[in-house]
Amino acid sequence: RFEPGRQGSEMVDDEFIADESSLRPKAGDRVLVGSTDLDWTPIEVSDGVIDVNVLIGQKVEHSVAYALCYLDSDNPQSELRLMVGSDDQAKVYLNGKEVFRSLFRRGFLEDEDVVENLKLRSGRNVLIFKIVNGSADWQGSIRLTGANGRPVQGLHTGLVP
Repeated sequence: RFEPGRQGSEMVDDEFIADESSLRPKAGDRVLVGSTDLDWTPIEVSDGVIDVNVLIGQKVEHSVAYALCYLDSDNPQSELRLMVGSDDQAKVYLNGKEVFRSLFRRGFLEDEDVVENLKLRSGRNVLIFKIVNGSADWQGSIRLTGANGRPVQGLHTGLVP
């Protein structure tokens, strides 16, 4: 959680977990967030939308959530498209590099933002999604497609580093 009165757009660049761009957790790993010890917990979403308030079972405001997955690519891939939706602000890292940021306070709209021309290396890639919530709803979605909008071939997702 961050202090009420601070804007979510300020929180996008605050690291609530040290070295957030290089996270490599597995389920059950513990992480210190402020003075609170938390566990990395696997989640499954059937519709591609992460509803953080539903996942934690209560409405939480002035907070930040991190989602992470490992992408194993059979071959190097290029000209990929990242589709992002978030309520409110968000940041995305791919292999330790920031590839997307939204500083807007907004309601959720799936695929609202598009990042073009991303590349994956052959083998393990790491995707980190940071979602900042000011108040009320707290959702995000992220997906990777080919330049044509179709699923990426030879790509496998997982939660084990």
